[in-house]
Amino acid sequence: YENLTSNDINDIVNLKNTKTYTINILYLNCTDRAMSFCSKNNISLISLPTIYNYIKDNNIPYLVPKTQQKSTFKIVIKQLLNKSKTKKYILSGLFLLLTSIILPYSIYYKIISSMLIIFGIISFFINPQNKNATI
Repeated sequence: YENLTSNDINDIVNLKNTKTYTINILYLNCTDRAMSFCSKNNISLISLPTIYNYIKDNNIPYLVPKTQQKSTFKIVIKQLLNKSKTKKYILSGLFLLLTSIILPYSIYYKIISSMLIIFGIISFFINPQNKNATI
């Protein structure tokens, strides 16, 4: 909760009465009335800065959101033509080519399957991580 009020806690207490378990509430800001209500009902309030400091002081690994790398044309080409995807491109292309016999819009499936097979062949022979390779 960002701004915890006694009404929020009352709703939580009503849930607690249906089952037996301990309630721990994480909060950023809390009113005095909500704090007194929690102490009367044996509900523990834990502030988010307290948790952060505990994790930081005890060297507990935690997730830090990664900054997203800007996608450039070179990065996209490297991901598309990665040699580990060769088998997947060729198998997907062959699968679409076989299903184009059964399904309608067979020209569409044949075009897409040929594109996948071409990607597979290119990614097998040209490795973008190789500095000598040209695209």
